[in-house]
Amino acid sequence: VPRTRSQLRAIRKKEAGKERETAAAAMAQAKQHERAATEKAHHEYHAALALAKRGATTPRNWYCSVRGKTWQAMPEHRLQAWLTERRVVQDDFVCPEGTSVWLRIGDLPEVFVCPQTEVRPAAPAAANVAHQVNCPKCGGTQITANKRGMSGGDACCGALLLGPLGLLCGLSGANTVLVTCLKCGHQWKAGR
Repeated sequence: VPRTRSQLRAIRKKEAGKERETAAAAMAQAKQHERAATEKAHHEYHAALALAKRGATTPRNWYCSVRGKTWQAMPEHRLQAWLTERRVVQDDFVCPEGTSVWLRIGDLPEVFVCPQTEVRPAAPAAANVAHQVNCPKCGGTQITANKRGMSGGDACCGALLLGPLGLLCGLSGANTVLVTCLKCGHQWKAGR
């Protein structure tokens, strides 16, 4: 049966709608499975954490993961010695033998005694400001420094006054460093 273009468009539109509905349903189902897997992993993690905390009095063997390398099961006292030696730190992971859940060492204070980390106080902000260069005109902090280079105007004046040897006047002050404020354009010599 021959169909008109409008009938064919309507059929294609209907089929496209069905495909979109099928894709949306598949995506919703995938998200639901992902959510369920995340909840299961979260539950397993907290169950293993509670089990490890409850069993803190009984020594057990632990697998240890340090910077991507997994170590074979070792007794708790050896892992504690590694913590003291700082071969492992609070942010490394352990897995109790017989489970498949990896726990952060820092989350198990009942099991492992982590050495105190040294915290250095931050330098006072005033110390950083003392080394900052500011524009003397506007106080801006966006500063650039460049060598002056050869001056064409000085070279021309020298050539008029002294002849060809006067071209060397353009080199006077060529090694001078000029500091320029990018905010207001003010220039000054470095060190002044």
